[in-house]
Amino acid sequence: MSKMILISFCIIGLVYGSGVRGVEPNMAGNYDHIELFLSAFMNNYTHTQYNMSACLTPKTQASLDQILAASLGYLIFLDFEQVLQSYEQFITSLADACGVCGLNQVEMSLKQGISEKSKVWFEINLAYNSEKILSLVESLKGELELKHYIEAGGTLGTITSILIPFDAPHQLSLTFDQSMYLSWWKGFIYTLSINPKKTGPCNAFLSKFANQTVNPAMDISQLAQGKLSGFTTLFGDLASSLTFVKNNYTDVCMFDQLEANIIELLSKTGAEELFARYASRALTINAAIFNIKNCQTSFYACGQGVATLIKYLLNWSIN
Repeated sequence: MSKMILISFCIIGLVYGSGVRGVEPNMAGNYDHIELFLSAFMNNYTHTQYNMSACLTPKTQASLDQILAASLGYLIFLDFEQVLQSYEQFITSLADACGVCGLNQVEMSLKQGISEKSKVWFEINLAYNSEKILSLVESLKGELELKHYIEAGGTLGTITSILIPFDAPHQLSLTFDQSMYLSWWKGFIYTLSINPKKTGPCNAFLSKFANQTVNPAMDISQLAQGKLSGFTTLFGDLASSLTFVKNNYTDVCMFDQLEANIIELLSKTGAEELFARYASRALTINAAIFNIKNCQTSFYACGQGVATLIKYLLNWSIN
């Protein structure tokens, strides 16, 4: 542990020196809204809105919960060396979770930021922004104590963006990645579902359909890169996917209703209705558009963005 980091966190201790209470650092986790905390964290860290709850296991959420609870205990107990260790443990666990969720760019940024090679930049960022971070840590402590999880998640995301700047991709990669492709579908299906936590027949069908279309998507990716070999397997793979649809689809998704909704928007009053729908959900829709434009940052969030536009502009969702 470097002296610069310890000195900086000792300075933070002055902010709370008058409010020390006898609280055990090993506090029980009580973050019932850990999903909201993580969502707010990611929003402020990557400036991308999405929900990780569809891919985070209960064990992972419980682990992150316990780390946060311990961090609050250490803050109150003024054990700032442990606070920093808990913070690094949280970032490591969150990075692993991002990898499982297909957020590869976020995983890479977080792990690189706390690696031994990057520690010097971590320390520089901490020292240079010490005044700003002091204020944010003070806010974080209060928000955690009051169980304001969304605010606390956003604050920790802002702190992290200062100490470990998010390394967004600079250009779109045309290389097909199956995990990213399926991650897009997970975000799309989760957000489009009426009840994401209760899998319905359309949800189940689209999940299987996503897996069945991996090969055609790979062929199309090769063609986009100028590799004509993609033609060799494209039609066979497409035929396989269409056969799957023919043998397994039983109108569980009500695509006819989606078609009717689209036709309705093409009527004389459709433009007014579309504007009214946009106005009622402007912030959410704008965030969705941002996520789609920055698809390479998070394919999961990109899928969520497309589903959000369909859900609120076309007034259609799935069971």
